[in-house]
Amino acid sequence: MKFTVTPARAGPSRETQRLLAAPGRNRGRTKRRIQEYRYPPEHLKRELSYRQMLRIADFCDGWAQDKRMTPTKTGKLMGWAEGLRALADQVGEERCPPPLNREDLGPIGFLARRLDDLNANDL
Repeated sequence: MKFTVTPARAGPSRETQRLLAAPGRNRGRTKRRIQEYRYPPEHLKRELSYRQMLRIADFCDGWAQDKRMTPTKTGKLMGWAEGLRALADQVGEERCPPPLNREDLGPIGFLARRLDDLNANDL
């Protein structure tokens, strides 16, 4: 399985715009959650590279599109995706985190490193 990374972009992603425009969704609740969750924790700057931030953001966008998600969960995931893309823009393409032990990583850092391992095995 090969994972691709989309380039960072300013503003809401196409997926976010599509979900907010979809009929039947509680758009007000979803928009509030996006605003609440669009600021990722600062420790992610230390744990993630530029490409890892974008990869996790893409996964969050994909999970947000799942029909089983509630509007609250959809808003959280879309907020995380937007926040990670903004953080990636802030740190720049040359960002490479220092090597850390897996025990020192948070859950998002661990997931990003695991996805890197899966990509390396598929080459």
